[in-house]
Amino acid sequence: MSRTPNFAKGVEYWSATEASYNGVLGGFGLGTLPRVDAQSSRMLLMKLLPRLSQAKSVMNPSPSSQQHINSTRALEAGAGVGRVSTDVLLYYSKYVELIEPTSKFTKVARERLSQHPKVIEGAKWTVKDIGLQQWQADGVYDVIWTQWCVPHLSDAELIEYLQKSQRALRRFKEGEEGYGQDGLVVVKENVCSDSDYTLFDDEDSSITRSHKAYLDIFNAAGLELVFEELQLGFPQELYPVRVYALR
Repeated sequence: MSRTPNFAKGVEYWSATEASYNGVLGGFGLGTLPRVDAQSSRMLLMKLLPRLSQAKSVMNPSPSSQQHINSTRALEAGAGVGRVSTDVLLYYSKYVELIEPTSKFTKVARERLSQHPKVIEGAKWTVKDIGLQQWQADGVYDVIWTQWCVPHLSDAELIEYLQKSQRALRRFKEGEEGYGQDGLVVVKENVCSDSDYTLFDDEDSSITRSHKAYLDIFNAAGLELVFEELQLGFPQELYPVRVYALR
């Protein structure tokens, strides 16, 4: 029987970790991983939500209006030092919200956000020192990005978080700008083999779930799987990483 993550011990583990890319990425922050990850995440957003960009392209033949762009909001859950916000989300959202329970990480995230070129141009941000369990949406979101953090949640906690996220997604009616491109919940996580289903990590008191385990949880939470793929280009020493887009 799989053991349950211990959230408090997980926070304790990360609180003893260096508040940097290299720290939050387990020693892989000085190589190609951050760049490859950011590029693939940007490509995913432009493929699934081209309305978030005003740049005309094959995927976005009719760029969004300035009014639409100005209303865009994104959440980075389990944000660490704000890596996804600064490398990805701020380029597609005028407002980003970060939630992260490790105070040494949020201190660095605030420093990095305040100096970001998009923030200097006018983008807004907020950081909340809370876990995913305590988060309550205070509006609607175009993107809720959840990466390398849900292994610290039990199945029940993850299902509850996903359901909260689903209710907070921006929805469009027929005839409205953005129709057909409702908001998305993105989950990007390590996966173990389906034969293992879940594996407990004694070091940080988390669990690595299999692809099948995630699909079972998404189904139990009542979310629709819009898109999923295996991440390419990461170091071979890592677990395989899958990205899921859900509504």
